[in-house]
Amino acid sequence: MPKKEYIIYKEDFTNPSARIPYRYYVKILTEVYGVIEKKRAKTGGAARAFAVDGIRFVIHEPHKSDLPVSKFYHHKVLGILKAVGKIK
Repeated sequence: MPKKEYIIYKEDFTNPSARIPYRYYVKILTEVYGVIEKKRAKTGGAARAFAVDGIRFVIHEPHKSDLPVSKFYHHKVLGILKAVGKIK
């Protein structure tokens, strides 16, 4: 994983219009914000379950890890992280 790209995506994470590839997205969530990655969600699709401070949420995993997380899920995650006080 190129460290330079990771740093750029980490700094841009709180931007609501950021287009962050899934593989970096999960790494930032788990390492920087302390989100716990749960098992694959039972949705019949490629979705991953995460938990932070007792709140669980699901993010759709793109077919290729180089594809970005959708804006819908990114807004959802930012709202949850704001609600639990992880970001301002």
